[in-house]
Amino acid sequence: AEGGRVMDAAREAALQARVDELQTLLVLMRRSPVMMSETLGITPTQARVLALLRDAAPRRVLSSEIEAAIFAGRKVSYHLVHVHISKLRRLIVPLGIEIESTHGHGRPGWNMTTVAVAALDALLEARFAGTVGSAA
Repeated sequence: AEGGRVMDAAREAALQARVDELQTLLVLMRRSPVMMSETLGITPTQARVLALLRDAAPRRVLSSEIEAAIFAGRKVSYHLVHVHISKLRRLIVPLGIEIESTHGHGRPGWNMTTVAVAALDALLEARFAGTVGSAA
């Protein structure tokens, strides 16, 4: 009987570890650009920019970093990056999510505050939960 309880405890611990692992993967999936695009109704490029800003928050992300990450290192104009940020802002400000301009030392950049990240994460969680709940 004692051996059975030890086995049950070991099995329960292993199952709990797997549940924790799957919950972590679910959080990461919700924050992926693909899910952001679908959940928020933004373009894949806008979602990649938003994910980059979210992951870097509260640090400022330079235009050159966005160019390298989003446009595969192709040299694009500051104007193109600015247009993507502008359009993204218009779509997410009504959702309570702000992107701040942080242009300093002649180097354009943007950032999200930890408050904006928390608002984004809460929105993704709520919308994801609603989607999963409605599919059941």
